[in-house]
Amino acid sequence: KGIENVDIFMDEVKGKEADFFTRKPLDLLSVVEFWKKNQRIGSRSELLQNLLTIKLELIEVGRDKCDLSLSKVLKGVQEIAAALTFVKKSKISVPDAKVNHEVLNIHQVLPDWTNDEITTLLNRAVFEPSAYGTVSFANRLLREYLTAQWVSIKYASKGSENKLRSLFYSTTYGIEVPIQTLKPILSWYALMNNSFAEVVANISPEVFIEDGDPSKLPIEQRQKLLEKFCEMVGATADSFISFDANAIARFSHPDMGSIFHSLLERYSSNKQLRQILLQMALCIEAKECEDVACEISKAVEMDVLSKTLAVRLLKK
Repeated sequence: KGIENVDIFMDEVKGKEADFFTRKPLDLLSVVEFWKKNQRIGSRSELLQNLLTIKLELIEVGRDKCDLSLSKVLKGVQEIAAALTFVKKSKISVPDAKVNHEVLNIHQVLPDWTNDEITTLLNRAVFEPSAYGTVSFANRLLREYLTAQWVSIKYASKGSENKLRSLFYSTTYGIEVPIQTLKPILSWYALMNNSFAEVVANISPEVFIEDGDPSKLPIEQRQKLLEKFCEMVGATADSFISFDANAIARFSHPDMGSIFHSLLERYSSNKQLRQILLQMALCIEAKECEDVACEISKAVEMDVLSKTLAVRLLKK
């Protein structure tokens, strides 16, 4: 509704990985409204913030038990998102629901809120009814994004680096590694804290590729992160990090062809890195990588996937 050229809109949605935001009516409406206002599809973080604002401000007449300011609503959903994340649960109880130890008790999360305030909060469109007497977040990305915001507020004071490292990392055989279940939150949080982003870049640069919104990072920073990632993976024989196609598309940029070429030449003997870099080069149709792609496609010892990616790149 209100879009003059639907084909262009849909092409942009696919190109920006915004189809995730078009699966539910209200989510789709938020994308359409952003398009009509800006004549473009926003970045991942822009779309999330826009969706969050719409879902928090939307009020169904007659449903609210009391008036809540937008700032209090935001604080409430941040608290709930963080609580669900860190206790590893997906559902939260509504007021006066039967005790269920499988879900999070809302009064433990918001002890100072009245039942009317909690009911009004849970009526917001960020939540959706789940099993009887419970609700859950309607959108996984929103929950992760809100949790990162909560962390940003809670650990805003200086000198919190050690606490943040303890929160997001564990030590295995003397090596600091990110906690897998918290990596999506870490990806968002690293974009909110430049100082801690440097720590993350040195320990686990793959976090910036896997999730969050790499489009917020300057090209030079993305290149350094990719170099660091390749350096770390190239130095070990038992790395099993991989990225899905959407993550690779988010991280890649047309101006990164030269760095893809340089790294492909340097790490062409590393199967894992070779495949990742070829996927990135293919994603932007990097002409700079055609010579190395040609060599890979002809090499007898190369694996099938590497050859396939190289041939596809040459055909672009």
